[in-house]
This record gives sequence, C-alpha cells and structure tokens, in this order.
Amino acid sequence: MPNKKQNIKLEQLVYEALKTYFEQHEGVLPPPGLYDRVMAEVERPLLFLTLQLVDGNQRKAASILGLSRNTLRKKMTDLIQLGDRADRLKKLATSI
Repeated sequence: MPNKKQNIKLEQLVYEALKTYFEQHEGVLPPPGLYDRVMAEVERPLLFLTLQLVDGNQRKAASILGLSRNTLRKKMTDLIQLGDRADRLKKLATSI
C-alpha cells in the first residue's frame, strides 16, 4: 500500500515548533523581542525555499508570496546585509 502524504497545516507545524521552543526554556521566560525574532527566523527560509521552488524566478516567487518583485528584492538584500552568507541566496538576489 503506497504511503499517503499527511495533510499537515502550516499553523500546526509552527505551533509544534514554538511549543518545543517554550518547553526548552524550562519555565524561564524567553527574552523580550520574541515576535521580531520569530518573524525573522521564518522569513529567511520562507524566501529561500520559495525561490528554490521556482528555480530563482523572482517574479514567480513574489507572486507565490503575495509580494511585489521589488519588495522581494528588498527583503533579500536586507537579509544579506544582516549577515546571511548563504551563497545561493546572494546569487538569487543579484541574478537579474
């Protein structure tokens, strides 16, 4: 019998990851600024994997993400300036 893919919602995956994060703090509150840290941690792989999915096509990636191409390019540039040294992301940011 073939394996069926589970239909897991993104919200559930995020919930489980955050639950684990809080459990690892063992009752100690995380430092302030958690919202911004979580958004930054999600944005980097979201942009990278979306670009990877469409073979670096920024127009397609921007459409999938619901962003303008210029906004996508700005976000990519900002991530690189913040110290993201992933060579592939740099190539994608300068490919057009």
